[in-house]
Amino acid sequence: MDPVQVEARTCKVAGCNEVLGSRNQSGLCGKHRHRGDPRRNSSASSANGSTNPAKRNGSVSVSPPTPDPLVAERVNRLLANLPIEDKLRMCEAWLAGRI
Repeated sequence: MDPVQVEARTCKVAGCNEVLGSRNQSGLCGKHRHRGDPRRNSSASSANGSTNPAKRNGSVSVSPPTPDPLVAERVNRLLANLPIEDKLRMCEAWLAGRI
């Protein structure tokens, strides 16, 4: 009895000739399987519980917090009412890196 010649299956990505194993069900080689199936939707999932979808590297972009207008107004009033000596000491400490 002659052995039956079976044509080897290769990766379905154009230009890739990687031979697939007999149990491979995806049709993609290991290199392309880990990059994701190109037929699927490439949108990122929201697996991190955020309403923003996660980026491919796992980090989530966070916008800087918007300043509260009431806090800014209170700081402005505080600085307006400080004596000049206190303002100078505060500026010197900030420039020296103590605060």
